[in-house]
Amino acid sequence: MKYLAKTIVGVLGSPRIGNSAWMLNKALEKLKEKEDIEVKEIILFRKNIEFCDGCLTCEDTGRCTKEDDMQEIYDEISRADGLIIATPIYFDSIPALLKNFIDRLNPLLVTNTLKGKKLGVLVVGQLSGEEGEISKKRVITYFKNLAEIFEMKFIGFVSATAREPGRVSSIEGIGDKCYKLGLKVIGD
Repeated sequence: MKYLAKTIVGVLGSPRIGNSAWMLNKALEKLKEKEDIEVKEIILFRKNIEFCDGCLTCEDTGRCTKEDDMQEIYDEISRADGLIIATPIYFDSIPALLKNFIDRLNPLLVTNTLKGKKLGVLVVGQLSGEEGEISKKRVITYFKNLAEIFEMKFIGFVSATAREPGRVSSIEGIGDKCYKLGLKVIGD
């Protein structure tokens, strides 16, 4: 068994395979080729993740009472050195699927498990111009605040504007920017 020096987890927060998935793939594809890096991908819409019901049991135990796919995800994220979260923008925010995932991370907050881990964010929105930039800024600020709450290191972000699915791939240099963010998150 080979020793893996670093582990990175990519989380797709979109309810479909589209622009966010393309960006996440570009961030991770070359990292998968490196022998000393383990890459895990979590495609949220393919997971059974129940809603947090606010029982607060995790506040006392550090463990969620729900027996769903989050139990496996907790383990993967706990072992990771860094996370990349890819998301589209929905109404100046993130999709409900991703918000639910984040809400369910409370046990890792209680146990301080994410402290010191690196976080990078990939954001794609439909709106262009000043309105689009404001929308992206709101989502990026959300993740910066989230990193602060979890005591993570916010490494950076890549944002793009693409209205139609698959359109982000035609933006010159965006794939390289995504990959460079992946390198920053893993620390290379």
